[in-house]
Amino acid sequence: MFGIGTEELAFIFFIAFIVFGPKRLPEISRYLARLARQYKQTVSAAGLSGEDENVSGNGYSEAKLP
Repeated sequence: MFGIGTEELAFIFFIAFIVFGPKRLPEISRYLARLARQYKQTVSAAGLSGEDENVSGNGYSEAKLP
């Protein structure tokens, strides 16, 4: 998952717990989940995969070495 291991996720959660506190953490988690869901829906509705499928299709011919 994005090159982040279990220890790093635990550390991030611990810091978020200290900064936001136990009362606001569920609210922030729901907000981030909603944001991720909306992003996925937008990307799928637009037909984008998030990756460049045809990078060389920019209108320029590729240079050939002798």
